[in-house]
Amino acid sequence: MTSFNVTLTNGYDGLNTVFELKTSNIPNAGLGIFATEDISGYWYDEYHGTFVEKEQSEKEQPDRTYCWALLHYDEEDGSEAGSYIIGYRDAKNIEHWTKYVNCSTCKDSGNVESWQEYDKMYYGIETNLKKGEELLTWYGEDAYNICKQKN
Repeated sequence: MTSFNVTLTNGYDGLNTVFELKTSNIPNAGLGIFATEDISGYWYDEYHGTFVEKEQSEKEQPDRTYCWALLHYDEEDGSEAGSYIIGYRDAKNIEHWTKYVNCSTCKDSGNVESWQEYDKMYYGIETNLKKGEELLTWYGEDAYNICKQKN
């Protein structure tokens, strides 16, 4: 069993905790990430990975495992600069707890919020997590339908 020593933030303070990697409660989902203690309050962390252009990602990883589709923004003025691109792909070389957060069954059933800021993705825990609870976020309807087909 693998554990991740994690420091979450709320923008002002840090929370040190440990998440455990083990078999997901979701059938055929592979591994999932679990709380090893009760966590309350609002905490977040950045989804780690390497930014990859859409065309490159389609060639290297067509199934989009461990990928988020991010809308590209102009870094100078924050405006939308193009169509959706694939960002922060970490399946091959980055070992971070965020890549093991699985898809919840519907938009409101997860316990981890996910959002984009410019070309970065974040995961936020905004509910009270109980020890042993699996962390889940909503990937979107397309990702959920792909997961359903695998089961």
